Amino acid sequence: MAAISLVGCAPIAVPLPHRMTDDERASITDEWSRVLDAPLPIGRQALLDLLLLQCVYYYGMDRIDYRAEKDLASGRLVIEVHANAAHPDADSLTMTRHGPDGSVVRVERWTRAEVERTSDELGRVRTTLRERVKQDAATDAEREVLRELDARVSAATEFRFWEIHSSRGQGVSQQAEPRTSTLQP
Repeated sequence: MAAISLVGCAPIAVPLPHRMTDDERASITDEWSRVLDAPLPIGRQALLDLLLLQCVYYYGMDRIDYRAEKDLASGRLVIEVHANAAHPDADSLTMTRHGPDGSVVRVERWTRAEVERTSDELGRVRTTLRERVKQDAATDAEREVLRELDARVSAATEFRFWEIHSSRGQGVSQQAEPRTSTLQP
């Protein structure tokens, strides 16, 4: 049995779960059968430990639908994720902003392809390009792509969500000061 080096999966790094192959999905199904159909049922705490340590409340599921809401002075923000292993082309991440009267002010919908591409750009591609620059092996075009990605990261991280979340319990004020965004429309 492999050792688990990290405890828990939160926050979920990407809202849409990784697309598994048919073989991977079959293996997940087999494991769930081992867990749930065991001659001696797994205890309540052991089941919770399994869910949290291996993220199986999220990864390997056939369908995932969740909705998160945030009340704002100017209305409400709703973020929804829909994923279906049988219909990956319909997977989506949607953000809807409602005004104070409940009317829809703005809707943005991203496909699985857009979410995965963006995750790859901000993660693997950016890391690879940074390493190529560090080794002085990057082309001018790669350096330009890295500058664009760094600018996107800089604009997105102007907002203090993660700073506020990670300071929880450390006595740091969780009230963010208003900032002007450089995020592009």
